[in-house]
Amino acid sequence: MEIYTGHSGRQNNKTSYYYKYNFVSPERIYTEVKEELRSYFQTGIVDDILFPSYTEDCLKRLGRSSYKIVETILKLEDFTAPLPQHFEAVRELWLVSPHDISYKMANSTYEQTTFKVDSHRENETRCNGVCAPDEIRVTYKTNGNIVQKFYSHHLLKPGSVNAQENCSIDSVNMLADSSDTFEIKNNKIYTNFPDGFLHLVYYIKEYDDNDYQLVPDNIRIKDYLKAYLKYKCFETIYNNVTDETFKQAESKFAYYKRESDEAKVLAETEIKKQTIEQAIRGAISARKRFNKYQIF
Repeated sequence: MEIYTGHSGRQNNKTSYYYKYNFVSPERIYTEVKEELRSYFQTGIVDDILFPSYTEDCLKRLGRSSYKIVETILKLEDFTAPLPQHFEAVRELWLVSPHDISYKMANSTYEQTTFKVDSHRENETRCNGVCAPDEIRVTYKTNGNIVQKFYSHHLLKPGSVNAQENCSIDSVNMLADSSDTFEIKNNKIYTNFPDGFLHLVYYIKEYDDNDYQLVPDNIRIKDYLKAYLKYKCFETIYNNVTDETFKQAESKFAYYKRESDEAKVLAETEIKKQTIEQAIRGAISARKRFNKYQIF
């Protein structure tokens, strides 16, 4: 009998904490912008052809933290592993090393079963002058083994400038001091060790049925996208108006530019909020810095 138990752990970071936004299609935001600027769209001076491009540009300005975060396990063979589809940037990359340990349980289990003796068998024993019992009780003894699977984790270090560029700004790998390194090129991960398993937490872009990039379902981020689209609309108008309406277009362009900048500040503040785990780690790190001065 074997009993399986599992265990996994990470060096300096037991679990991965991050905000997991729901992601939604920006189509509703597009509709709201076109409705609020209906007169400009009806005249044809602006259109929504570039809205998907503006959306991607807007999210890039917020950084990769506005992209969806997913995780997967990659099998490394011959120093390389293929990157998953829609990969954008590394948030966390860990080496996963499985080890199987099996040992016997200290105790044994016992089980008893009673069997009835057949009547013809009973007559044969009596012929020999021995009275056979009507029932026989059998005891089973079982010695078990416990199998444990442990996973030892540690962060991989970016091995080049190109690998660093494929990591997000908030990637913990940028602080790794491991001798195991990785490189990213040709849609693959390359390492300085031949095989194993990698745990990858990464950013991706996702699209709806109309090929619009999905946006975080967060009011601050959606408000920024809406303000940014209006600003881009009036930038187009500003670059195409006649002299008679130049002053009016210029004032509206400046207004929506200012509104977009203010919305961006609020969206960036929302994205950069610390998780509880990040705040704890920051407090511990600050405390360690002052240990040498015996400040408590």
